[in-house]
Amino acid sequence: MQRFFVLFALCLLASFTVAQDHDGFIGVWVDNFGETVKLCITEGQTRLEGTYNQFGLIQADLSDFSETANGKFYDTYYQTDDECPRGDFTWHVNGNTITGHYSCFDGLEGGDWVLNRVIPQETPSHAECNVLSDSADDDDIEGAWNLDGNIEDDDDWNICLDGEQFTASHGEPGTVGSTYQFGRVFENGRILSGSYITVLDNYGNIGLGGTTIFLSEKTALSSFNWVSPNSVSQVIQAPPGSFFSISDVDKIGDTTSALCNRNSFLAVGYYDDDDFVPVFKSSPASVLSVSVAFVFAVVIAALAI
Repeated sequence: MQRFFVLFALCLLASFTVAQDHDGFIGVWVDNFGETVKLCITEGQTRLEGTYNQFGLIQADLSDFSETANGKFYDTYYQTDDECPRGDFTWHVNGNTITGHYSCFDGLEGGDWVLNRVIPQETPSHAECNVLSDSADDDDIEGAWNLDGNIEDDDDWNICLDGEQFTASHGEPGTVGSTYQFGRVFENGRILSGSYITVLDNYGNIGLGGTTIFLSEKTALSSFNWVSPNSVSQVIQAPPGSFFSISDVDKIGDTTSALCNRNSFLAVGYYDDDDFVPVFKSSPASVLSVSVAFVFAVVIAALAI
């Protein structure tokens, strides 16, 4: 009988240990860069999802009894920020420590990625981990989204997908706050990673930044947006005005390419690192006219060749 109880106790201990290891990644962590990382296990204990500092997203598959995670990270940078916007990583959890490494998508950057659990231990919700929708189709993020809560106006957030690329516009062309976004599509159309260009004021001054747009678990649209130039140290300090986020925007219908690209004139001269970055110093009405005139001049010059 005593032997039976010893065996029973060992089985209970083994079960408890496996259960702890199985949920070992769940929690709030601080990594070796100073970022606060919130992690959740999803999809029948097979996926690790998370977020950090309203700046980055984690998407990974679990293996080795959920002690190892292999996946991708997505950070929020403008196209010319001298930083790594996305890449691959491997983590292994052991108690209150996660050890691993990361590599940038272009293979030019990488290193150790170590996280220590915040004590007392916390269990973030799926919303706090920015868990993605697991029921979305590849093109569900495409469409018109009600950014300002007014369905009847003409400044919806319109998003279009074209293979691995996306374009988006919101706001009426030339008005303060009107924005153009462009970049790449990831995670079966649930994450859009790219850049934004926006009209800052009534004089048409332009603001640049990085954007990460994602389809949340409740099938609503959210995004992180960081002003360029940006860096990890900037993210850790998060000074006022350096970033803003958008949460739980509802979809209101379909869209067209014309609507998605209505503010694309803002991107003239912005696509490449070496391009001239124009700053409009004239009246608001001239924002559109100057850009259209520039495009017209380029077309005329091309025809003359």
